[in-house]
Amino acid sequence: MRGPFFNFLPIRFGVAVISAVSIALFSAGVAAHTGQAALYGGGFDAGFTHPFSGIDHLLVMLSVGIWSGRIGGRVTWLAPLAFVAMMVVGGAVGMAHLPLPHAEIGIALSVAIFGLILAVSWQPNLVIAIGVTGLFALFHGHAHGAEMGVTVSPLLYGLGFVLATAMLHLVGIGIAKVLCQSRQQDALLRWIGVSVSVVGCWLLAT
Repeated sequence: MRGPFFNFLPIRFGVAVISAVSIALFSAGVAAHTGQAALYGGGFDAGFTHPFSGIDHLLVMLSVGIWSGRIGGRVTWLAPLAFVAMMVVGGAVGMAHLPLPHAEIGIALSVAIFGLILAVSWQPNLVIAIGVTGLFALFHGHAHGAEMGVTVSPLLYGLGFVLATAMLHLVGIGIAKVLCQSRQQDALLRWIGVSVSVVGCWLLAT
């Protein structure tokens, strides 16, 4: 039988996530897409570290995982896979220096929308879930590719940011599964979603 500690653990976990979002919002690294990828060498490490350099990338990738894990079924894995696949497409477009209109707005908007999705606990069918994640993944992939340093390997860079993205999705899925063990799961997910959406609105306004 699980004791009080295990019953309380999901609540503490959810509060920790919300706190991390708040800290990240006011941290010095909140500004994304500053060309930081060019500062790293080798390609792989540049691609792997870049998703962690911007709060927008970080929150969306975690949110996709949480959302997918919350819906369950095939969506748990196919929505994140769709995100990764379309991010690769967007990355290729960015590496080719082809423009993607309103990419920065699309990225900020994705943070606000995924936060809202979590807040209202929207659970669409598989096709719609894949379509939503894939659409916004294009913008994130384009930002990754466009900021790749000219001296790094596109293949290694791509492998790095795909691996980091997949890891963040898995963390998000894990958060969803942990929160599902709590009777307060709806309230916790609502607060997480609201926090993420606030960050997205802040990014849209700046």
